[in-house]
Amino acid sequence: MFGKGSKKPPPAPWALQFLTTDYLVTGLVAPDDYTIGSETLFYEACQNQGAEAFQLLTIASVQLQTTGSLVAGPENLPTWNLGLGDNLVAVIPNDDASRAAAQKAFSDYRQPLQAAFYAGPYVILGNYLSDPSDAGILFRDEKSLRPLANAEINCQLPGSTLKSWRVPWLLLNARQLHGYRRL
Repeated sequence: MFGKGSKKPPPAPWALQFLTTDYLVTGLVAPDDYTIGSETLFYEACQNQGAEAFQLLTIASVQLQTTGSLVAGPENLPTWNLGLGDNLVAVIPNDDASRAAAQKAFSDYRQPLQAAFYAGPYVILGNYLSDPSDAGILFRDEKSLRPLANAEINCQLPGSTLKSWRVPWLLLNARQLHGYRRL
């Protein structure tokens, strides 16, 4: 009311999930840490840097659970810092705001190609959203994070309970990709 005018409140934290070779990390990320002016550039950083965009990212209100045969039980942690990205399989926007921002950042990727991806210990079925310039090559470099829609994730490790997990949209990390086949 007095002074320099109203300041726009920071955006609400985004709910994200990070699927690694051994864990599912669910928590909140502050998108305003990636804001320049009025633009949130969180997912734009993914396009330029790949998995490195998430190196040492701090996540709040974390639920940590194993996805395979590790014996550790689920944990709730106040914060978690992701590692260097070598074990990152997928980034999953887990709320409407983060999904909309991701889809906007990857809006050029819209030609769906059904495929099965073998990434780390997972088989992920879904619609790979390709860029018109992809020309049939789904992953061009090791830094690639590429969008999949209507994905089903199945962990192949013995004792895993992560089977037929469906997510509407994710970014798959090519570094963990053993291979893929078109369906």
